[in-house]
Amino acid sequence: MKKLAIGLVVVLLVLFGLGQLRLSQLSPSDRAMLGKIGTLEILRLVRILPREPHDNAGFGRRNFEGRGHSPWVLRSNLDGQTRRINFALRPGVWLSYDTERAALRQFWRGELIFQGPVYNTYHGSQPVSRGLAWLHDDAATWFVQRGGAEQVADVQYLGHLEEAGGERAALRYRLHAAGADVEVSESPELLREGERVGLRRDFAVTTSASDVAVVLRDPSGELLLSLRSGASMIDRWFEEPTIPLDPPDDDALQYTIPPAQLLMDASDCATCHNETERTVGPSWREIALRYAGEERQTSAAKLALRIIEGGSGEWGKAVMTPHPALGRRDAEQLAAHVLAFSSDAVETEDEPFGGRYATTFDFDVEPRLTAPHPSYTLERIRPEGFHPMVGGMTWDAHGNLLLATWDEDGSVYRLRGLEKEEQVRIDRIAEGLQEPLGLRTVGDRLFVLQKQELTELIDRDGDGRIDEYRTHNNRWGATANFHEFAFGLVHQGEYLYAAISVCVLMGGASCPEQDPDRGSVVRFHLETGEMETVATGLRTPNGLGLGPGGRLFVTDNQGDWLPASKLQPVDVGDFFGWRPPGVDTDRPVRPAALLLPQDEIGNSPTEPLLLTEGPLSGQMLFGDVYQGGIQRAFLERVNGVWQGAVFRFSGGLEGAANRLLLGKSGEIYVGEIGNPGNWGDPGKAWFGLERLRPNGHATFELLEMSARSGGFELTLSDAVADDINIGSADVSVRQWFYHPTAKYGGPKLDDRALNVSDVRLSEDRRRVAVDVEGLEPGHVIHLRLDPRIRSRTGEVPWVHEAWYTLNELVPAG
Repeated sequence: MKKLAIGLVVVLLVLFGLGQLRLSQLSPSDRAMLGKIGTLEILRLVRILPREPHDNAGFGRRNFEGRGHSPWVLRSNLDGQTRRINFALRPGVWLSYDTERAALRQFWRGELIFQGPVYNTYHGSQPVSRGLAWLHDDAATWFVQRGGAEQVADVQYLGHLEEAGGERAALRYRLHAAGADVEVSESPELLREGERVGLRRDFAVTTSASDVAVVLRDPSGELLLSLRSGASMIDRWFEEPTIPLDPPDDDALQYTIPPAQLLMDASDCATCHNETERTVGPSWREIALRYAGEERQTSAAKLALRIIEGGSGEWGKAVMTPHPALGRRDAEQLAAHVLAFSSDAVETEDEPFGGRYATTFDFDVEPRLTAPHPSYTLERIRPEGFHPMVGGMTWDAHGNLLLATWDEDGSVYRLRGLEKEEQVRIDRIAEGLQEPLGLRTVGDRLFVLQKQELTELIDRDGDGRIDEYRTHNNRWGATANFHEFAFGLVHQGEYLYAAISVCVLMGGASCPEQDPDRGSVVRFHLETGEMETVATGLRTPNGLGLGPGGRLFVTDNQGDWLPASKLQPVDVGDFFGWRPPGVDTDRPVRPAALLLPQDEIGNSPTEPLLLTEGPLSGQMLFGDVYQGGIQRAFLERVNGVWQGAVFRFSGGLEGAANRLLLGKSGEIYVGEIGNPGNWGDPGKAWFGLERLRPNGHATFELLEMSARSGGFELTLSDAVADDINIGSADVSVRQWFYHPTAKYGGPKLDDRALNVSDVRLSEDRRRVAVDVEGLEPGHVIHLRLDPRIRSRTGEVPWVHEAWYTLNELVPAG
């Protein structure tokens, strides 16, 4: 016992020593914050305790001797600036380039602090630098000199190369002006001489004309670099760094922030809430108003319990994520902070159509599925310890599975031997990518969609590992906002298609200012890389796929101008309804093929996948990051307009289904993902890789719900039992519509039950004609079968309900 006690003391002393060492490396502002948050969060922040386990270091991460980070070359935002490439030259020594200007921006001693959704789940500012800089240049410009004249160069970033087996790296860019093209390769390296630090920049310059030179000047016009064709080496030596990188007055500001505000900033609260506007959840002011009549200590205790336990019912049926690891004291601090918000200026929403229609957020539906579809066997195919947060999936030319991971390493993996989990072999073939959320092979070419760049990955020496990251396009508008994702990829013909989400404030409201490229479907020419806008008016389009007839479809998430999530066909020139705050438009909005009522059947739909075999051939599947599981879409065209029904398809997954891929024998590969708040399937892992393998079982289920004159026709996968007669009482139908506004989401309007006047069963007892009175176009129809219905083999339907988006009525006759 005495030995155990001594051992515990030693462990505590070691932890204390490590903590002190780590604390000494933090800025004064960070140290101030540590005194005001919980012990576990402190230990995670100073990296004594681990974060959530999705670190895949054991699967191919390379640690090069002397480098300061792995990967040592990585893409990111930095200090609010976009499209940076960073080099961890040595421990504590960093270098950062602006790829849009192809210019060195910062050389510093200190840290690159990895914050943001993929690093520490923080939904605010992304990576920032701390320390002291030798160089900090914000506005250097390249010029081309020819014939005694000097012109500003058009800069095209070409990507970067790995050299010497990854020990070295070289940037590549093209400068164009004065009728000349100049290609530049630049390799940076750190120099040391006693106490002095130097930066060596090796250049290789190729020009299209012998009388051409390129120069780099600072804003005052001072010459920084001058290069001619051939190889050049420029060394620059420095004394101690003197340029502080902490934001001005940052320390003084941090000391004035209340502890509860620091807790809130470090939590997932802002994923769903903000001060003034209801988004996913109520605003802080709305919550303060509700509790305004109670004694403050009592109301804070109630709200603290709600924060810890989560649940639904207080503000409709939307589910609040529980926070069981949050201590009662911290929860009460948060609650008191929320209740201190003024409730005097709570905005009251105007009643749509002047209150002509009743509104509701209520619903009565079956529980979400918790088991896999009976016709499929669910198999985990990720080896133990491999925790991929899957942003993209595709097959290579040899039938191997390729994964892109949305995590701190930004990696691409090759998986072989997929038949059994214990046989899977994993090779990391690329890394250092910025939030990749799309991956596609085209023949023997491999493309990855980073947050701000479409990149071709090339294995130049044939060793199976990527050594050229070639920029295919990086010309769309972007800011450093955490929500400005790029989703994809779909290959069709001469193009790769992607979807670009909008800028969103913490809490879910759209940013007042938006780049014109945001919220659009775009396409890139495979050969030239040129980008075209295909369609606009989307918000968070986390899913592109080819549907029936090779038609492109996209999913979008609920928000402003989106009262419900949706599945949308895409044609050139389409407008889907979303627009920046304060912007009016009279452009016609293309109706969704499927509206996915919030919390009932959709929250954050993801990549659609077309099934090509079996009884569901021609239908589409898609996952949902917060609703969980996989849903199924039956689509048809009525009067030339796409519409159809959505059904629950499968549950029981390890995480939230983000990417779906079809295998050669009808298997459905599921790449999974997650993050705090409503960015993950509650209670599930934030990673996963699984397979739904067909097992031959014939499941009794609703195959189709098709519109017909005066009602619908339901198609079942098997005959209804001979002793069951289906009547009007066995089918219930409700109808409502939505009205998009600038407010986040929106209620159901005119939600009411409809009369089922007649039900008729076909001779083969597999089709059910349902006559419904009062159907109106532009409405969502919820239909439910009585659970007493069963097949001739005694099975009850796998699911009993469907949601049909009735854009058009089928004409009589």
